[in-house]
Amino acid sequence: MTQEIENTLQFFCNEDWEIRKRSAEKLISMGNDAVPVLISSLSSNKNEDIRYWLIRVLGEINDPRGIQAILKVLKSNSKDFRAYAARALKNTNNRKITECLIQCLGDDAWRVAEAAAESLETIGEPAVQLLVEKLKNSSDNVAYWIIRILCRVNLDILIKFIKFDNKNIHLLITEALADSSDPRSILILLEFLSNKYWDVRQNAVESLVKQGEKVIIPMIKYLRNKEADIYYWAEKVFDSISILHMNPLFRLLEAGDRDIRIMTAKIMGKTRNPISIKPLLKSLDDECWFVAKSAANALIEIGRECQPNIIDLLKNDETNDNVKHWAAVILSRLGPEALSILIENLRAEDKLVRKLSAAALGEVKAPDALEPLIQTLKDSSWPVRNVAAASIIQYGGTVTNTVAKYLMDRDENVKLWTRRIIGEIGREYENEFIESLKGAKDPETRSCSAVALGVLRSQKGLTELLEVMFNDNDDWVRRYAASAVADIGDLDSLGKVLDLLQDPNPEVKMWVTEILPRFGPSSIEILKAKMKESERTEEKILLSVSLAEMGVTEMYPQLVKLMKADDMVRAQRSVRAAVNCGIDIIPVLIESLRDENENLRNNAVKALSIFGNKAVPFLKEAAEKKGENKNQNFWISKALREIEKPKIK
Repeated sequence: MTQEIENTLQFFCNEDWEIRKRSAEKLISMGNDAVPVLISSLSSNKNEDIRYWLIRVLGEINDPRGIQAILKVLKSNSKDFRAYAARALKNTNNRKITECLIQCLGDDAWRVAEAAAESLETIGEPAVQLLVEKLKNSSDNVAYWIIRILCRVNLDILIKFIKFDNKNIHLLITEALADSSDPRSILILLEFLSNKYWDVRQNAVESLVKQGEKVIIPMIKYLRNKEADIYYWAEKVFDSISILHMNPLFRLLEAGDRDIRIMTAKIMGKTRNPISIKPLLKSLDDECWFVAKSAANALIEIGRECQPNIIDLLKNDETNDNVKHWAAVILSRLGPEALSILIENLRAEDKLVRKLSAAALGEVKAPDALEPLIQTLKDSSWPVRNVAAASIIQYGGTVTNTVAKYLMDRDENVKLWTRRIIGEIGREYENEFIESLKGAKDPETRSCSAVALGVLRSQKGLTELLEVMFNDNDDWVRRYAASAVADIGDLDSLGKVLDLLQDPNPEVKMWVTEILPRFGPSSIEILKAKMKESERTEEKILLSVSLAEMGVTEMYPQLVKLMKADDMVRAQRSVRAAVNCGIDIIPVLIESLRDENENLRNNAVKALSIFGNKAVPFLKEAAEKKGENKNQNFWISKALREIEKPKIK
């Protein structure tokens, strides 16, 4: 047998690995009987290939004599042979051998320590107690290998060490878990993302990255309901692994529960990977608002690469309202080019697109969008105007002066909405309005300031308004100052406004009749008293106009008399006042059609035509009576024809 063994040993020098392997298997099959010859050859043979295979065969036979021979090699000067010897001891379940292998974990050569660790892993559970005992007083290098072994042999034992506040142990555990196949290792590493030591958290990130795609789903599930601090570290993990492994995220975005869908969308945004655009676009229509919002934020983080898709969503008639809302929000956050598209969309045919674009522009408060938003206050759709106003309000007080310039715009909608806007944002600029009312060189600026103070019902500016009302060198500024006093509604100031009824400018007088109703019902008795004590017929007529507008029906005949005026300003004022009185004045207007004064009849018809269909029943009832007054019948017919005419919008 000795000769046979020696002959077989020669094949360990063969270039063919398969021949060497079969030779080793043949010697192993000879068992303990071959050990003496193998030991002798190991001590005498200088060929490294033969010595390697001898060590390997002796380890597989696992005879005590052969193990002793291997232990001698373990003390060799050659790090390669120390590694061969350590690896060959993997089948030996013996305390002494285990201790030797643990000692090898501290070997200067990495390959020796690694080989010893692999053998201890193979020995498994019987080595655990000695490993734990050694861990208590081991160097960092030995501790690393012990923890790595425990990760693979008995994770439950290792988990106990996590409870100890030992930074080095925590670092080693996170390092060792990188290659663990135990599913629990991922959750342990996730827990380490909250560790108080920065480098432990960083190590946990690196180990999770090494685990790869299998980390994604457990990680997202783990992150829900966690504190915000952990997200920084979680994002570092996803930044490294999810670009290459997006499919699990796509599945979770569709099939996960609400919190998981939210988290998944956030993570996909952090990766900034264009491949995520289509799944995220689909999630804009998620039944949960929070998921849709997270998807929108993710697309914003991805940036301009999603812009063409977002524009298509806004233009597509089949896109539902919710998705269009998010599309507008996203577009508003994608930079100047996208912002200009939103501004263009303020003039789109689709009123929903106009509305959503206006809302989105309010979110970003871009300076370039302010003027276009103000122009949108002219939009034909009330919801669009309302949203545009709300967006301007979001800009805050800093745009007050710009908005105030439009308080006297020719467009009634612009005037109405800018008043509302100033009422919301202008309070902190009250002092500036007062100063510009007194000191601005431009009459238009002074007028706008007066209107703004009225909108704000500024008691602080009342004194200046009264002064300007009488002393400004521009009649329009004086009128707007009077309007502001009326808007403030201070009854103590009513007498001074009434003094303007004696103003030499007839247009100022008519203006006063327009603003007196703004003082409200509390002023009616004061106005009646003023009318009674006045000795000027004109003043009485003017006061009657205002009182009629305020619902004092006995003043209707006086108002109708004003319709006889040859003065166009007075005539137009009387028509407006009649309409402002409401339908109660319609019978009085119809009766006035009997009058011989043509101005009165024409102006009455104008007022009735403005009432439109509301006046028709009254007119038809009067026509059916077929009174003897042919003039009245003619003018009734004329009024009905005017009402039936198509109105130019």
